Amino acid sequence: MTAPGRTDIVHAWAYLPDFAETLVRLTEVEDRLGNFEVFHFENHNLSMRQVADAANAKLKSMPRMFFYLAALFGPSLRATLEMLYLWDVPHALKDNRLQQVIGHVPKTPLPQILATLK
Repeated sequence: MTAPGRTDIVHAWAYLPDFAETLVRLTEVEDRLGNFEVFHFENHNLSMRQVADAANAKLKSMPRMFFYLAALFGPSLRATLEMLYLWDVPHALKDNRLQQVIGHVPKTPLPQILATLK
């Protein structure tokens, strides 16, 4: 497993099937929502180290120089470079409002998610 930055910083992760189910459930209560409501989806707040440990995987960091060199070859690669700072800043989401609106928010346990990747 290769991390594009620090391995000890917590990030917000979303398991796509959980996220999709949540969006479907939001559409089911659309008539109770305002025009421009904001919902955060708190699925897993983990560091790359925690993910690698749970997966029993080796973890290494990709050298930053790779991103600077890659950015020379296209706009999407430059955009990746611009977002690289997020790997150095901890961030997590809280879904209190989402829970108020739809009730239980799906959260597949990490070991179960990792089992689907094998």
